[in-house]
Amino acid sequence: MRVFVYFSDTTRQNDPEWYMPLLQTLPASMQAGIRAYESSGQVSLRVLGKTLLRHALQQQFPGSSLDDYRHTPPKAPFIEVSTAQFSISHSEQLVACAIADGMPVGLDVERIHPIELPLMQAYFDAINWEQIMQAPDPAACFYRYWTMKEATLKAAGLGLHETALEQCHIRGEEVVLGARIYQTQSITLETGYIASLAAVVPVEVEMIPVPIAALMDTF
Repeated sequence: MRVFVYFSDTTRQNDPEWYMPLLQTLPASMQAGIRAYESSGQVSLRVLGKTLLRHALQQQFPGSSLDDYRHTPPKAPFIEVSTAQFSISHSEQLVACAIADGMPVGLDVERIHPIELPLMQAYFDAINWEQIMQAPDPAACFYRYWTMKEATLKAAGLGLHETALEQCHIRGEEVVLGARIYQTQSITLETGYIASLAAVVPVEVEMIPVPIAALMDTF
């Protein structure tokens, strides 16, 4: 099974309202949901995420449309009347969208920052916490494990809340969540970020950088 990961970086966007032309091309209901966010930074990242999803659909699932974007009761997104399965993640200037055919996938991207590790112990079982603390770079290990957990929850269609994070148990490259085992892999999109992809089976990943200018030229 192949998973395509499309990603864009907003670092070079000098106009603070660069995202407005893209926002106006999204379905009206999607625009309304995005505009509800007060922070222009959050708005821009969500606009870019949905635009990357549309680009991925056009490339991999011709005929599928953002007009058919829906949510399950736990708020897991999906495209109605399509076999496309996707996951969007963003952190600071980086936005990414993973897409696959007929198989749920989860993607999490995090910008690496200094972190007070003791504050995060409650989210890990004893085995995982010991592995983090004994790693050559505990902070890097923490971010790896954290993205593995969030990616798994997305692949499972669950919300990202504290209890769910605690229910994910990392065993090597696998994450155990209830009765299911998810396969994860670390992917490198940009320097200073870490990302993990999760699925129920091992996958091949193809990473595709998409300049924002290319998205602008589409419409």
